[in-house]
Amino acid sequence: MSTPSVYAKSISVCDRLSSGGALRRALHGASLSAVIAGSVIASAASPGAVVGRSAQPAAPPTSPSAVVLSRSMLQPLGPAAPSPAAAGADGAASPILRAHLSASEKTRLVLEIDSSVKCAGALQVAYFELAAPPLNASFGEASWKSRLVGSRFLRRSSAMPGEILELELPSEVFGSVHSLGALVISDTYQPGVGGSLAFTSVALPPQDPSDAVAVPPAPGSIVVTEFMKDPMAVSDARGEWVEVQNRSDRDIDIEGWTLRDDGSNSTVLVGDVTGEGIVVPAGGFLLLGRNGDAAINGGVRIDDVYSGFTLGNGEDQIVLEAPGGFLVDRVDYLDGGNGGWPDASGASIALSPRFVGSPAAADGSSWCSGTEPMPFGDLGTPGEVNSDC
Repeated sequence: MSTPSVYAKSISVCDRLSSGGALRRALHGASLSAVIAGSVIASAASPGAVVGRSAQPAAPPTSPSAVVLSRSMLQPLGPAAPSPAAAGADGAASPILRAHLSASEKTRLVLEIDSSVKCAGALQVAYFELAAPPLNASFGEASWKSRLVGSRFLRRSSAMPGEILELELPSEVFGSVHSLGALVISDTYQPGVGGSLAFTSVALPPQDPSDAVAVPPAPGSIVVTEFMKDPMAVSDARGEWVEVQNRSDRDIDIEGWTLRDDGSNSTVLVGDVTGEGIVVPAGGFLLLGRNGDAAINGGVRIDDVYSGFTLGNGEDQIVLEAPGGFLVDRVDYLDGGNGGWPDASGASIALSPRFVGSPAAADGSSWCSGTEPMPFGDLGTPGEVNSDC
């Protein structure tokens, strides 16, 4: 199975589409309304419905929960909405809808609706199984409409701004379902005005991240060697990153691994659309970050973008686990110079190369502030060997 990327993208729930009343007409007409705003979404699968795709070819729907969206259903929505902002962006481009996977005893799809959303009434949330991204979509690859073509409606729920929704995923969907999407629609529509919506999706790795791997990686085979918790040139939402190094003599794929702290921040790492996973080369480095656009993230080349995990500017933890909860590495850093930990804003915190893989890596004095200038003015050596402390 080709492993897709994390499509954690969105458009504003409360922004009108450029087509004006097209969305209203679609929602109250005979096309998309039958799936999203009409009888189907109101009577479809219950909250306990099983997520999963049949291996049989798609057949005409015989029940509301079997509805598969087609291009003709989406055509009445008019011109494609503006390209959504990348996950982790902030300011004027801040996404109000984010999705990521979280895995402990069970893997869950976590959907976050920003509290800044200003809409009258409740929001309707529709979940879909998404087909693989089309290579030549007439709607444009970045279009949420092209992502919905060929998808299968699963279930609905309602929510309010600021809510975090969780959908438990059974193990059988991994390896059989490409990715999951969520469409959030405002309950309030006015004739001639139109409605509002947002779309986000997240890819599924080929194996359930909550299942133990057959041969777990050795502790310390992948280690955290540098991180940027408090950039100055850009915001934290754009400029935070974590560097890992492979200490083994073989390439290691960390797709499906969990990046978390000891609190509520947790995310499953998912690779890009090439299906090649997230491979850390033997002896090499890999960068994980909140924003993959070097034009706005401080000029850093990020290898894999995550959502759902942040680095505290004070005391926090960076925990890296293989599927099944196998601990591979953890860093417990302190605030304000406590325990010898560096704490300079605008500079990375980097492990001295002579302490990589050593018990001394747990000591803050084995880490130092980055000193090498980065493209936007912050200091660090992302993706390179650190300077000795």
